[in-house]
Amino acid sequence: TPIIKTFLDESLKQQRLDFIREIILTPHPKEFASLLQICDLGAYTPQKKLDLMLHFTQKYPHTTLVLKGANVFIAKAQEVYINPLGSNALAKGGSGDVLSGLIGALLAQGYGALHSAIQGSLAHTLAAKAALKHIASYALTPHTLIESIRTLHISQRIK
Repeated sequence: TPIIKTFLDESLKQQRLDFIREIILTPHPKEFASLLQICDLGAYTPQKKLDLMLHFTQKYPHTTLVLKGANVFIAKAQEVYINPLGSNALAKGGSGDVLSGLIGALLAQGYGALHSAIQGSLAHTLAAKAALKHIASYALTPHTLIESIRTLHISQRIK
């Protein structure tokens, strides 16, 4: 059994009223397709994306799923949220690491998994949108994205 399936299955057994382990996964569609197969949940097709996400998060209700793409889909249990603010400029290496870092930073501040995923995704796409006012879409790097996040944060505090 692949280690991710073992981890998810074992984490289900560890859920108690006094302890809930929250897991956030941030796959892109090809990674999600592999995850579905590993977890015996069927084959991925874009037309069935929402159903498959809900099926996955119902099997693993302590897991928040952030499916990256032009629009970011976020699912937990029976809820799905869509961030339609994405950009093709975010479809490059390192961009997903920035997203994961944002989500992790919110978790570290005590926010719940779903809230962290939604807010992290919004910050990620809004920072990209702000950066793209000054550079071409092909020039957006993870470093530029992080600088844009920092700048957005500072400008929001001043207003």
